[in-house]
Amino acid sequence: MVNLRRNNIKKKTLIITGIVIIILITAMILLRTSFKKEQVKENNDTKYYPEHQEIDGITMTIKEGTLTDKGATVIIKDTNVPGTYIHGQSFRIDKKENGKWVTPKTTDNNCAFNSMAYHVDKNGYLEFNQNWDCMYSSLEKGTYRLVKYIFLQKDIPITEDEHKYFSVEFTIE
Repeated sequence: MVNLRRNNIKKKTLIITGIVIIILITAMILLRTSFKKEQVKENNDTKYYPEHQEIDGITMTIKEGTLTDKGATVIIKDTNVPGTYIHGQSFRIDKKENGKWVTPKTTDNNCAFNSMAYHVDKNGYLEFNQNWDCMYSSLEKGTYRLVKYIFLQKDIPITEDEHKYFSVEFTIE
C-alpha cells in the first residue's frame, strides 16, 4: 500500500514537472518572438513605428539627383563579410508627424514586390530604384523615411522574427 502511494506521488510529480517545463519553454519562445519583431503601435487606422537602430556595417543613402515625390534610388553599403545579409526590393514609407513616424495615406492599388534575394556586389554596394507611386502616389511636402529590412543568410527559411529594419530619412519640399 505504501509503495502504491509512493508510485502515485512520483507519477503526479513527473506530470506536474513536465507541464511546468512545457509552460516555461512556451513562455521563452513567446518572449523571444515579441522582442525581435518591430514594435508597431496602432491608434485607429494610424500605425506608429519606432526609431530604427543602426545595423553594424550597413548604411543606406539616397543617390544624389534621384529623389522625387514618386521615388528615389537608394544605395546600400554593407561592409560585413560578403553573403552575411540578404537584401530585397520591398520597402515602406513612414512620414514624421508631430515627432512620430506614421504610415502616410496609401492608395488602394494592388502593388507587389519581386521577392528575390540580393547580395551586395564585390565592393559592398547594392542599388535599388524604389518607386512608391503605386503604394503612396505622390508624396506631399514633409519629412519621410524609406524603411527596408534585411536578414541573415543563416536564418533561411525567413520568418518576420529575423527581419532587421533600417532606414534613410529624406525631405520632400
